[in-house]
Amino acid sequence: MLKIALIAGNYQRDRCGVADYTARLRQELSQFGVESTILTTHALAQSAGDRTIQGAVKDWKIGELMALVRAIKSTPADLLHIQHAPGSYRFERAIFLLPLLLKGLGYSRPIVTTVHEYGWWEWEPPLIPARFFEFLKQWGQQRGWCDREDGFLLTGSQRIITTNAEAERIILERLPHYQSRLVKIPIGANIEVAIVERGLARKQLREQFAWPEQSIAIAFFGFFTSG
Repeated sequence: MLKIALIAGNYQRDRCGVADYTARLRQELSQFGVESTILTTHALAQSAGDRTIQGAVKDWKIGELMALVRAIKSTPADLLHIQHAPGSYRFERAIFLLPLLLKGLGYSRPIVTTVHEYGWWEWEPPLIPARFFEFLKQWGQQRGWCDREDGFLLTGSQRIITTNAEAERIILERLPHYQSRLVKIPIGANIEVAIVERGLARKQLREQFAWPEQSIAIAFFGFFTSG
């Protein structure tokens, strides 16, 4: 049986779309005999009450990185899969160093990273001059050692999974020599389809909430989040 360790910055399905994606991924993989363990924060693991969801860190700051490494190395798994979206890690950057640190400490299992968001933010540390830091990002990216947005997270992974064409395009622009590692797997719909005529659906919705006949109904599927 294949065993996977999954790192999830957030594992609250009702508050985070990436957490819901990860949970559904585990459900599907289990049908193919794949056993998975979630590594997340102690608080989330405690609230879940599930032995397959383990607390590894207090938070995602740099000071917890070695605790995460110890948890990964002690978890029996054939593969490490990192689910990454900046907001799910509260925009902490320590996770960018994880593959580099793991390999430096002798970790040899394959690492896969799924990139849920990419191309819209970058780290600008306040203590390093902007022009010098830009030079370092360009220099490292041109050599395929790191990328300007996710540090060593992508370049340290044996496979990079994107969920949308825009992320795939930007990654290939920045890391063209990593094309063989990149796989695009679009996210499937997680909303059940109800077969109902549109006019009837609008009528039922207006009646349910006592809305006037001329009201306009707009549906939003997702989560409101804040950094």
